[in-house]
Amino acid sequence: MAPNKNLNRREFLGSAATVAASISIVPSNVIAGLGKNLQITNDIEANNLLTREYRKGWEI
Repeated sequence: MAPNKNLNRREFLGSAATVAASISIVPSNVIAGLGKNLQITNDIEANNLLTREYRKGWEI
């Protein structure tokens, strides 16, 4: 989009939606972890999401 271009309604709403989405995606906390061990050190719930329990016969 050129800087001096007049925007029509569709372009304006598209840019406004993009700005609103980018503002709403700001994370509320920072995750710290150890990449070597695949562990998140400061959030137990997030750490639990890194692994899963497999059904019998589908274990790794």
